[in-house]
Order: sequence, then structure tokens, then C-alpha cells
Amino acid sequence: MALAISVHILKINVYHEELTTRVDAALRDVPGVLSSRTGSEGRTVVEIDLTYTTVSEVVAALTAAGYPATPLTDNAPLSTPFSAHTPRHCAERRSPRKAS
Repeated sequence: MALAISVHILKINVYHEELTTRVDAALRDVPGVLSSRTGSEGRTVVEIDLTYTTVSEVVAALTAAGYPATPLTDNAPLSTPFSAHTPRHCAERRSPRKAS
């Protein structure tokens, strides 16, 4: 089965480093969430597989965990894949280099 990957930005009212870690931990427990990154500016970038979950389900899971969230992308995925938002040095560690 092919992945239907979608990237979304969520507004979440957390502004402390400890809470951002807790938000990402809560998202790891949601089936279909492939990755997330929560910043202290109150935004979460979450990459989901739409064959397993929806943005609404992710928002509901965060709300149930005590972190109410609001989608900033109007349920429309971002046009840029999550890996493009990753610093180059991190992306290089994830994928092996091809021999020249």
C-alpha cells in the first residue's frame, strides 16, 4: 500500500521547551503520525499518512492529551514535503549518500 503523506502546521498554545517535548511525545502515540516538530513559538509541523489518520484526528488526539490545537493549513497539505523543512545535515543522516 502506498503512503499518502501530508504535512500540516498546527497552532498550539505551548511556549516552553518542556511542553513542546510533551506535545511531540503525544503525537508519537497517534497511528499515522510519521513525524512532528513542535517549536516554542507555538506551532507544530506534523507529517501524517492519510491512509491511517486525518488532520482532524490528530487535532482531536492533541486536545484529548491536553494540548488544544488548530490547523493553520485549512486541512490542505503543504506543497513542500516535510524532508524539505529538515536542515540539510539532518536529511543527509537519514538517507545514505549515493556513490558518485
